[in-house]
Amino acid sequence: MKILLPFLCAVLLLADTNSSANLDANSTNKDKNSSAEQNLSAPKFQVIKPIIPPDDFTSQLFSLPSNAKVIEQIIVRYSDENGATQEKIIDINRSVDWRDDFMLSARAKPALSKILDVSVTSNDPNLEQNGGISMPKPYFTPRLDLPLETIKFDDKLQFVIKNHSLEIITKDELKSLDTNKSKFAKIELFRDEMKLSQAGFMVNVGGFYDINITRDEGFYSLEISGESNASFENFANGYIIKLK
Repeated sequence: MKILLPFLCAVLLLADTNSSANLDANSTNKDKNSSAEQNLSAPKFQVIKPIIPPDDFTSQLFSLPSNAKVIEQIIVRYSDENGATQEKIIDINRSVDWRDDFMLSARAKPALSKILDVSVTSNDPNLEQNGGISMPKPYFTPRLDLPLETIKFDDKLQFVIKNHSLEIITKDELKSLDTNKSKFAKIELFRDEMKLSQAGFMVNVGGFYDINITRDEGFYSLEISGESNASFENFANGYIIKLK
């Protein structure tokens, strides 16, 4: 009996040591599994590259297939400030020749400066005592004929449309003129080179409807339509078309 007692104590001690070791191993495995789960569930951060806006639009030259007869509409798809795609439909409904070149172009709107109304005077009787300067009333009210629209075809040709008048700004010399047709004027000007064979502008402002440009050998033609017959004059910067 004395011999068995130490043996039983040794066995119990060994079992307790193995149990502690197993608990430590299980705890270590749980910690590893927990760390792995945390790594799997951790969010992955994605580097977002900044969106670089495209270059500013200036012009776009395009052509049409051989079966094109009428341009009915032009649909412009654009992105707004939030990145959403929007559409704007532009009605045209004009006959075309598919052999022509067509161009979309951007141009700045004319800036209208503020006009001082000199006909307004002060009614303050103390104005002169306070050192103010009184201005005499004008004999007439000044009238300014401001441009309604400006169209630049190229560096050598542009159009300034005012109320019932159209200025052709160019140094190209006159070849021929025809203003006898009803509500229509045709002008031919000399020029050796021109990028486009034909271009058209729908203006619908100031009494004018259309400006069509057609290139020929050594010259080009301007066909201008309006709401009435037109007269033709020279001026310092080119020519003027006036509606009667």
